[in-house]
Order: sequence, then structure tokens, then C-alpha cells
Amino acid sequence: MRYLFLLTFLSLISCEKEKKNNLEPEKKSYQVSQGEAFGSSYTIHYEHDKDLSDTIKADLFYFDELISTYRDDSQLEKFNRSTRGIQADSVLLDLVQKCFEFNEKSKGFFDPTVAPLSALYGFNGRKIMHYPEDSAIQRVLAYTGMGKIKIKGDSLIKTNPHTQLNFNAVTGYINDYIALKFQKKGIQNYLIEIGGELYAEGVNSEGKPWNVGIDVPEDTPRREIFTTHTLQHAGLATSGNYRKFHELPDGRKVVHTINPKNGFSQASHLLSVTVIAPSAAEADAIATSLMAMGLQKAKEFSQNSSYKILLLFNQNGELKSERFGDF
Repeated sequence: MRYLFLLTFLSLISCEKEKKNNLEPEKKSYQVSQGEAFGSSYTIHYEHDKDLSDTIKADLFYFDELISTYRDDSQLEKFNRSTRGIQADSVLLDLVQKCFEFNEKSKGFFDPTVAPLSALYGFNGRKIMHYPEDSAIQRVLAYTGMGKIKIKGDSLIKTNPHTQLNFNAVTGYINDYIALKFQKKGIQNYLIEIGGELYAEGVNSEGKPWNVGIDVPEDTPRREIFTTHTLQHAGLATSGNYRKFHELPDGRKVVHTINPKNGFSQASHLLSVTVIAPSAAEADAIATSLMAMGLQKAKEFSQNSSYKILLLFNQNGELKSERFGDF
């Protein structure tokens, strides 16, 4: 999950009421549940006659117990400390299975086993003074990669005792989980926002499609909206490096997105990526993958994909954009 470097780039855009013949459109009964979770916040709008806040909090707490990197007793941390693996909850196994799928769809650029690499670059709370030596990077790469883990029955297995997982780049799975719960309750209209990741179904309280905003990629207290987009029956996620980075004493910039293929933390002209996909988990994973690819490879991937994608990048000091798939 993005507990340590969760990036929130999305702002909900309110729609003005339209009046026809001086008549107000009939409003539906909508609830709003909101609060703090996973080091960030959540806001969930849904059409229902009852407030489901307690149920939603229970679901969020369940995931905290399951995949938190802050809790030593979470299943994720038990796996990370193990030498061979653990017997795992079915939801955790399903999440890992989806990670295998996203790894393949992203041509290997999505990889939740990069946790040791993130630590090497100082993104685990440990400050570093120098860029890691190539030998150190190669040593860590020896126990990263999706080939180092496997699912066997109800167990999550690792082939190298040093292999670790981190689901920071696929937190949208939680949105999808809650969406499935809503569907089982017969809820047809909702917008689930958790730490910036989104999943939407149906329409808002005005009977209109949900409309969401994508931020200008600038690290400033006051956020500016770059563009808006309607969202229905889909997930949306944004990934970027313009807020989560640190500078070494020599002035070198270290960004949190790491290329899992070569182990490098590579700064790029690519500032942010927004992806709309069938699920929030997939949007989240693909957005992170595109950031890891860098600008040119991200463009090539986007041209040949079925996703709706918005790339924001720096070109000669100016903010530029490219859209793919009718974004």
C-alpha cells in the first residue's frame, strides 16, 4: 500500500445544478463516509438509505491488519520476515494473483517486490547520504522479481528469504473490494476515494456522471486543477514523483519510483501519469508502471494500450500533456 508515500493528486469536482423550466431536479438519498486511513484520508459517496460508515471502517481496518507496513502483526509483515512464506488470507492471495497479472500487462514494470530497493534508496525512514553503489543495487536485485514468489494452495511462498512485498502501488484494490461489497448490497451509484485512488459507478446525487479532477503536478500548498474527466464503471489513479523525493548532500535527486528491471531510481521529465482502467487496482498499478518506464517508453506503451491515459511532463521548462485512449 502507499502507506509511506501515498500520493494524492485527485480532487472531486462539484457539478453545478442545472435548472430546467425553473424546476429543481429530484435529488436522491446519498450518504458520505469519510475519515483517516493508511496515513491518508478517504471520502466515499453512495446512494443508500442507511449510513454504512461503521461497515466501511471495519473493511479499512481489515486491510490494515492484512497488508499494513506499519504493523508488525500484519500478514504482509509476517511474510516479509519469514524465510519461506506464510499461510495467507484468501484476499491477500487474490491481491498477489492480481499483481502477477499486472506485472505481465505492464511488461514487468509493475513489481511489488521492489520493497528492498525502496529501502536502499532511503524510502523506509532511513536517511541515506550517498546514491547506492551499483554492487549494492545488483545484490538486492538478486532477490526481487515476481519469479521469487508463488502461490501454493492457501500459502504465499518465497524462494529467497530476503524477498519482501509492498503493495504501495496497488492500493486501489481496497476501492475495488469496497465496491464489490456495495454491489452485493445492491448499491448502484457511488464514488469511492481512498488516498487519491478512485472507483466510480453510476451517477451522483444530481443524476449526473461523477466528475473528477487531476492536479497540476506541482509541489505547492495550493493545488490547481489541470483537467477534469467523468468516471463511470471504472477506476482512476495518478502517480508522480514531484512530491515524493529527497535530495542527497551532493544535490542529486532521488525519486521514490524505482525501475524494477535495473533497480535504479531515475528522475524523468515525466511528472505524473493518470490512468483510467476497469478497476482501481489496475489503474494504480499501470500508473506506477508508466512512471517507472520514463517518458519515451510511457508514450510507446500508451499508444498500444487499451487504457485511457494522461501524461504530464516537462518540456523545456513548460508543462506539456499527451492523452491516449479518449482521455
